[in-house]
Amino acid sequence: MKFLVLLIVLGCFFTESSAKNIVFGECDPCVKDDGSDCDEIEMHPVANVSVNPCHNKDGGACQLKMGESYTIGLDFTAPLDTESLKAWVGASLYGMEMPWVTFRDYDACDPTMGGITCPMTKGNVQHYRYTMNVAGYPLMPVTVIWRLYQPGKSWGMMNPDAAPVCIKMELILVDEYDE
Repeated sequence: MKFLVLLIVLGCFFTESSAKNIVFGECDPCVKDDGSDCDEIEMHPVANVSVNPCHNKDGGACQLKMGESYTIGLDFTAPLDTESLKAWVGASLYGMEMPWVTFRDYDACDPTMGGITCPMTKGNVQHYRYTMNVAGYPLMPVTVIWRLYQPGKSWGMMNPDAAPVCIKMELILVDEYDE
């Protein structure tokens, strides 16, 4: 029995050790019609972004191998009160935002699809996790955009509270890991 417990503990340790906090950026800042910055909500609520597993050479962008699954994690402080959030994932290719083909908008509050506690209260810490399979994309570096948004509202620079959590991260889609 003690051996089984030790194996489980070691398994958890080694599984967690492959998750890496990665460098990320916030999405475009909000600007009002008069050109001033938005101050209605906190514009930088994300504290941490992780990819598990993350294979990277010399601390660079995580490599995602075709056909494998990865868990993306966002830890953030809720910038506003909202009843629900949905998730949208896309890629910035040659300056254009395009939806991630195999990813469909879904309820980020569903415990099996992200696990955010909803209704969400401003100031509460949230831990979002989503596991996805990578398949059917060109092998190349890509800027991934992960947006959590309020259903029924259009997001954009003039309406930042519609998508209060938005990050960009660099990933590399590969056939084989570059060791």
